Amino acid sequence: MTSADDLAAHAVSPAPPTARRDRSWLTVVGATLVLGVLVFVVAPHSPWPFWSLLFFRDYPWPLQLAFVLAPAVLTVGLGRAVTVAARRIPARVPGTRATALLSMALASLAVFWLLRERRHWGDAAYTIDILEGRADVGPLGRYFWKEPLDRLLSVLFTSAGRSLLGWGAESSVALMSALAGSAFVVALWLASARLGRTGPGRLFAFGLTLSMGASQLFFGHVENYTLVTLLMMMFFREGLEALTTGGSWIPVWLWAAVAVTAHPLASFLIAPLLALPLLRESPPTPVALRRFAFAALPGLAYLGLFYAFCRALGALPLEIGVNRFGEASPVFLGLSEALSARHLWDVAQNYLLTLPAGALVVLIQWRRRRGEADRRDAASVFLGVAALSFLVFSLFMHGILRRRRDWDLFAPAALPVALLAARLLAGRLERGRSTPLLAFFLVLFSLAVSGPWIVSNWLDRPAASAALFGRD
Repeated sequence: MTSADDLAAHAVSPAPPTARRDRSWLTVVGATLVLGVLVFVVAPHSPWPFWSLLFFRDYPWPLQLAFVLAPAVLTVGLGRAVTVAARRIPARVPGTRATALLSMALASLAVFWLLRERRHWGDAAYTIDILEGRADVGPLGRYFWKEPLDRLLSVLFTSAGRSLLGWGAESSVALMSALAGSAFVVALWLASARLGRTGPGRLFAFGLTLSMGASQLFFGHVENYTLVTLLMMMFFREGLEALTTGGSWIPVWLWAAVAVTAHPLASFLIAPLLALPLLRESPPTPVALRRFAFAALPGLAYLGLFYAFCRALGALPLEIGVNRFGEASPVFLGLSEALSARHLWDVAQNYLLTLPAGALVVLIQWRRRRGEADRRDAASVFLGVAALSFLVFSLFMHGILRRRRDWDLFAPAALPVALLAARLLAGRLERGRSTPLLAFFLVLFSLAVSGPWIVSNWLDRPAASAALFGRD
């Protein structure tokens, strides 16, 4: 099994992929054409609502065209500079000192807060009503166990914001979201050392993951999916660390347990979690499996103590195995519903919105791997298992609202795919299978979708609202 350190031994510096350079331009041209067709043809004229890109309607058509063409134009215009800069980036990019991490955290916090969303999605307004005491369900009422840790922190931030700053619940929870985003950026930067082993690989892995559309969750999003995304990032960071360095399993189990208390969707981390000991040693010894099992004890203790704490606060007993929301709506879809054409159409759009370049990277890797030697990478397998696990979540989870309104419920599923894509892209760069120009384009391509989406929610422009919230 190939670890990150094994990969580094083969790729101290990027090798120039002379034979594959022209193929990179085919990807640039092809991706640009596809995005243009989706924005100008499919979105306005599709027989089924193509809601994932309807926010482009918030902009005049010349600006839409600029968004579509900008990644390719900038890649061509800055190509030489990007290539030269990539060669000068040191193998180990500095930035793990406390001062550098603090500066990164403060800068990202400022961006997340200043561009915080002003358009409410789905149950966001209902969440605010609960925190303000206007809704009929109290903070420890019937829906508490859907996101207990998130709800508790939201109540705490709302109380602190009201008493210290005179803020309402909306601004207080938006600050919590931005702070979570700031922590996510730092955690991602630290994890990027395990996603890429050279300077260019690490930087592009960091940029590709951060540019995903799911980053909208950190821009003051007031519903309850931001904290679980941060905690999932902490789980993946510790999992990659333990997998590639032989570190302790205890932090991995702990972060998984904490993530589940933030939102039960994190229970889909169980598949990548159980895969870890199988990937670090093949086959794992009985001693290694016992150590892995004993490492779960602190996480299980946390779950027990957290439950006791919530019950002491007045939360209702936890119902386990109840496949329903409220009175009758099922939590999970049946197989025929999950695999229906209309549902798959919505699932694909959710990934397009929250992860515009991730699937493209995975496709490039799959298509070109046929001519390469089989090099199994433990970190990629770990992230691949996680991506498939959350694909099951995206397929079978039944959001009560239409998928377009529930995009944030499914946004965390983009994270493992983004990390997998980042790992694959960094590996291709370091083995000389892709050029820095292609990596640069992919980051810009992702920003061309997620950037207008984030700005549109910040401006709360109304042009696409009727289409997004209207009937199918």
